Amino acid sequence: MKRKVDIQELAPLIKEVVDSGSQIRIYPSGKSMLPTIVDGRDSVMLTAPTDLKKMDIVFYQRSNGQYVLHRIVAVKKNSFDLCGDNQTAVEKNVPGNTVIAKVSGIYKADKFVSAESEEMKKLAKKIYRKKTLQRFENTLKRIVKKVLYPIYRIIKK
Repeated sequence: MKRKVDIQELAPLIKEVVDSGSQIRIYPSGKSMLPTIVDGRDSVMLTAPTDLKKMDIVFYQRSNGQYVLHRIVAVKKNSFDLCGDNQTAVEKNVPGNTVIAKVSGIYKADKFVSAESEEMKKLAKKIYRKKTLQRFENTLKRIVKKVLYPIYRIIKK
């Protein structure tokens, strides 16, 4: 039976379980990881955060105390750049020691899909190809708004 538990209460238990070498299944809420993780339907299996690499999904704590499940988009020496699959803004330089767990798989309804499966790898690539285009489009919009539009207004006068 599913029971809603505040993540602030659950996080220490998650850390204890994964630090002991076991896994724990949780039902995340929110929309930041759509379409990969659907709130109210999907759940994730968390494990120890070992061998972290680009495209892994991790559970971490922000400096403001908030717990988040996002994907690694860049690996740095002592930190990561993270982003939700349904977001375009990248959270840069997240300290590695704030990562509590890594997603080893996702239960899509009741079907388990390994995070290392080809299905998940293809989905991540598709999402991030689209994000790259969205970021490029947003950059072009900013250029038009800040540079080209003022020039157009001057010429039009």
